[in-house]
Amino acid sequence: MTPEQIQRDAEERARRLQEKERADNAFRTEEINKASKLFRLGGRVAETEGADYLRGRGLAPLPFRLPLRFNPHFKYWHMLDVPDHHGKVQKKKEPYVLFSGPVMLAPISGPSHEFLGVHITYIDPARPGEKIRVEDPEAGPDENGTPVYVAPKKIRGSKRGATIMLIQPTGFTRLVRGEGWETTVSVALAEYGS
Repeated sequence: MTPEQIQRDAEERARRLQEKERADNAFRTEEINKASKLFRLGGRVAETEGADYLRGRGLAPLPFRLPLRFNPHFKYWHMLDVPDHHGKVQKKKEPYVLFSGPVMLAPISGPSHEFLGVHITYIDPARPGEKIRVEDPEAGPDENGTPVYVAPKKIRGSKRGATIMLIQPTGFTRLVRGEGWETTVSVALAEYGS
């Protein structure tokens, strides 16, 4: 390759990278906006199945306020394998609504406390304190014959560099992080009482 060809290739790679970054940022912004709309669809938790979920987890009554919201009819989008005209499954999947049910919504924030997404927990109103157990119609049973269930938690928006900020009580001198907002709230609840 000549030096000119090398230079042109480098410029083309840089142009494609910038184009990809622009598209990624546009997609991320669009997802954050969609997540914000979904979070705003939630309402108060008190006197709902969401409150029953918290009580069932041993997290109510709480001596502090959480940034959670509740939605009684939130769509669970799932992906359907789409066969081509020869009956073979395509790589592209088609989204569809598997069910609609109650959810707890938690805001996901960035380092500067800006809204970045929503954490969605699908709860089972028939079993207070429990998440949904809905069989995945696309998966079928595993090798042991055990049903495969859909994920009871989802995230919309962006989780890059993000966290679910639950409480910032005055007087606390350390940060507590946990896997799952419910587990983390249980630690805050235990420490709040001590």
